[in-house]
Amino acid sequence: MSWLSISIIAILALLFLVAFYYAIKFAMILLKLEDTLEASLDKLDERHISISRILEVPLFYDSQEVRQVVSDIEQCRTAILEIAQSLSKNVSSKELEDSQLEEKEKD
Repeated sequence: MSWLSISIIAILALLFLVAFYYAIKFAMILLKLEDTLEASLDKLDERHISISRILEVPLFYDSQEVRQVVSDIEQCRTAILEIAQSLSKNVSSKELEDSQLEEKEKD
């Protein structure tokens, strides 16, 4: 074998290792994101069950059930915010600012 073919093989092996490293890194990010989404969706499911159970009871304005529903809605909002933060963690700050401006304009 000539030095040229050995150097080409070495360069290709190095490029393969770099690509393999980034593929594993990307896979780990996806797995962490999936776990975060599943945990947040579990929280939303728990709140949905709680709200459904309370809604079966006749409600009065000053009752404890009304306050519990308000609390559940706030916790759902927090879970949704956690999902949004998890999804936007790798987004550049400029893109995040643009999306926040668009949301404010819609309101």
